[in-house]
Amino acid sequence: QARIGWIWKNKLLERDLRVGDIYRIPAGCAFYVSNTGEVERLRLIGIMERAYKAGAHVMQGDESQMAFIGGGYGNPTSVLSGFDQEILRSAFKVSVGEIKELLSRQNSGPIVHSVTSEHKSLTEDWGKRYILNKRIAIGAMMGWNKKKMDSFNILKKKPSFHNKYGWTKVVDGKDYAPLKHSDLNIFMVNLTKGTMLSPHWNPRATEIGIVTRGSGMVQIVYPNGSSTERIRVSQGDVFVVPQFYPMSQLSFGNESFEFLGFSSCSRGNQPQFLAGGNSVLNKLNKDTAALGFGVSSDYLSDFLAAQRDA
Repeated sequence: QARIGWIWKNKLLERDLRVGDIYRIPAGCAFYVSNTGEVERLRLIGIMERAYKAGAHVMQGDESQMAFIGGGYGNPTSVLSGFDQEILRSAFKVSVGEIKELLSRQNSGPIVHSVTSEHKSLTEDWGKRYILNKRIAIGAMMGWNKKKMDSFNILKKKPSFHNKYGWTKVVDGKDYAPLKHSDLNIFMVNLTKGTMLSPHWNPRATEIGIVTRGSGMVQIVYPNGSSTERIRVSQGDVFVVPQFYPMSQLSFGNESFEFLGFSSCSRGNQPQFLAGGNSVLNKLNKDTAALGFGVSSDYLSDFLAAQRDA
């Protein structure tokens, strides 16, 4: 379990999250994340959206740099350290020595240990604070309704498709309204041992996947068929499939292959399958499709009929 706090319209909003929860923080907002679990390690999977408008100048060629307020002159580097000390002295009405003292204490990285008393204050009465913070946050979000403020748990969503070989889930702006502002879909795929997701491509989206369980292979083919990439992946690996590039995922090993990820365009993206019951070849006129392969329409029909699973 985790707590996320962020600033919206000059107010601190806090949200308690559990395994499987999806939550969006608008680009450019100051925020923190705290592990409120007693013994469990917290793992988050996220994606950063660009905060600048098209055509704007991007300093140092990196539009997705993480900016830290805490820290100091090194690890991590605080945004405060970039200002002249005289500017900071006037802004905070403190001495230069006090500024140096503030920015010289923390150099152990962006993830810091919470001392016992502070951690206890974050985790005490977790259930009561969950309800209270939820109400405060919703009340503070002017113009945002309850559904937009709340999180969405992908583990509780019914599969968009499932059979004995596995399932897929897709969360979009209809499920979780804040995703509309990012133009993102979030997907989750589970393939049982020795199965595969049929060759397909995304006509309007780039796909970024993170393996959360098991191992498998991702095969990516150039749209012109000239080359192919075969990538062996296991838990923790990230893979990217560009728009229009056909792909297939295969499960290896003795357990299910599961991956979660993001597709970059939520509007009108409908994966196009090459094989199975939903194959584009089954949708085309059989005579026309057969001409493309130089075979008879009967041959092509029999060929496609061999695989009826989606």
